[in-house]
Amino acid sequence: MKAVFKIYKILTALYLLVLILGFIFSTRIRYNLITLFETFSSEGTVGNTAGAIFLFIFVLIFWFAPKTLSRLFSTKGQLKKFWNEI
Repeated sequence: MKAVFKIYKILTALYLLVLILGFIFSTRIRYNLITLFETFSSEGTVGNTAGAIFLFIFVLIFWFAPKTLSRLFSTKGQLKKFWNEI
């Protein structure tokens, strides 16, 4: 189970990097997020539930990803040490 959680942390860190780069370079990602929010808010209780789940996943991503990225950069490319650290 630890390996699955470690893989999850790595994937969320990669997702955060892509999202940050998308905010910097692309307006299409911003437009997609705004459209997603409008869709969730206009769909009633089902949309609110889906929006709450989406928000929860987003909070998890922003909670684990910065810590994982800082550990990756602190190990300076030594993947074995990084894997043991997370």
